[in-house]
Amino acid sequence: MKKLIIGVSIIVFLFIGCIFISPYWTLHNIKSAVKSNDNYAISEYIDFPSVRQSIKDQMNVTIAKEIDNEKIKDNPFAVFGAVIAESLIDVMIDAYITPAGLAQIMSGKKIDIDIQSKTQEKNETVNNAPHKKPFSDASMGYKSFKKFVVSIKDEENGEVQFVLRRYGLSWKLTEIILPI
Repeated sequence: MKKLIIGVSIIVFLFIGCIFISPYWTLHNIKSAVKSNDNYAISEYIDFPSVRQSIKDQMNVTIAKEIDNEKIKDNPFAVFGAVIAESLIDVMIDAYITPAGLAQIMSGKKIDIDIQSKTQEKNETVNNAPHKKPFSDASMGYKSFKKFVVSIKDEENGEVQFVLRRYGLSWKLTEIILPI
């Protein structure tokens, strides 16, 4: 009976340990996929529609704040420009938030958006390996049981946060918070 209790205790302890280290393991797998230029492996750990939407929402809030600025508020061209900017932002984010683009952000590089055709985007690989390793000098930790945040400094000393959320026993990158 004593051996059974010890055995069950060890299994429970190992299970809890695996749950605790699982986001760190996911980050390790993302780093390995970026280093090996494996876009398919990178895609396994990222919820691209959610990441794209989070960035679009941040950009739209920034534009709305600019429009509310007293200097621009009465200018009809500013509102027209904001409408055009919103549609351009959607296209730019869809073009940039790819495995290669995220590898650039994860390495702390400044976002350099180059709109490509959809056929090129699908065949894109991470050809320009970053000089800095992904998530190097990052601070990370749990924000809740289902939320894990990794923070890195970008080239302009702004803080970029990568939010991973638990999906069962695994984790996926679901949101990127940019310093805008």
